[in-house]
Amino acid sequence: MLKKRNGLNIINYLFPDFFIFLKVAKTFINSMNIHRSMGSSNGKSNGSSNNHNSASKIKTKILKYMEDMNVVTSSEITNKLNLSWNTAEKRLLELALEGKITRLKKAGVNLWILKKD
Repeated sequence: MLKKRNGLNIINYLFPDFFIFLKVAKTFINSMNIHRSMGSSNGKSNGSSNNHNSASKIKTKILKYMEDMNVVTSSEITNKLNLSWNTAEKRLLELALEGKITRLKKAGVNLWILKKD
């Protein structure tokens, strides 16, 4: 049990700014939760369905680009489709798992080959 010193808790006495920080943080978190529960003003939902739709759109764009090129690198996809490397790599791996493309790793470079039906 913490002892009182001049009517103040020892922690409050030693770290007075800490409790101010906690109050500010709590207010900020509450305001974020209120904003999140109200939804965004642009009409889009915050659900995972938007992520799924955008992922499928990205994969469709990748496949369209690969139809012309047949063999591409992850860097080519990031530059051509204006994606981050992580996003491109993730979508390319998903396409490989779906059996639509093949991955060939060569000297530190991922080559992605479109499978022909």
